[in-house]
Amino acid sequence: MSTSAPSRRDAILAAAEREFAAAGFAGARMERIAATAKVNKQLLFHYFDSKEGLFAAALAALVARFEADAPPGATPVEQIRSVVGFLLRAVRAAPGFVAILADAGANPSFPERASVQVRGWRERMLGRLTAAIEDGQRRGYFRDDIEPRVVAGVAAAAALGLGALAAGNRRAEPLGPDAITDAHLTQFVADYCAWR
Repeated sequence: MSTSAPSRRDAILAAAEREFAAAGFAGARMERIAATAKVNKQLLFHYFDSKEGLFAAALAALVARFEADAPPGATPVEQIRSVVGFLLRAVRAAPGFVAILADAGANPSFPERASVQVRGWRERMLGRLTAAIEDGQRRGYFRDDIEPRVVAGVAAAAALGLGALAAGNRRAEPLGPDAITDAHLTQFVADYCAWR
């Protein structure tokens, strides 16, 4: 039975996501990705040109699966919840990607193309959170004596860190995989930003 090109590509991306999450960029092996996807290794290079290209495509696929914009006219709190919810969903789906995100920022040997993509993604998330907090300040939801960019950084770090902690803690309470929700983190940020 023949496998269509889109499903082969999807199988490769799914295998790559697992491999990169488990082994990191440097430890990931194209041979293992091909074996997991049940395709010839050359097909990986046909679709993605390089390991770096495959990583970029796998990260883009992960982001596309979970990223959702807040609806038009959303309140600042709804905007924050949209970003925080995305971060939690992405981390739960691929907890190993948190390590890759850290590696991309700290490791000088991390491939430049992938580093640029990771930095762009990080900046977009921080930008959306910062804009939501600034919008809340303009509209009177939040106090004006806070630094939106700093609060956005703390919120993103909390979502990524707590999401990874919960994803790796399948049995223990109180931080099981479903214990921390976007509502909890959104409330935390909104309470901090609120007028006192």
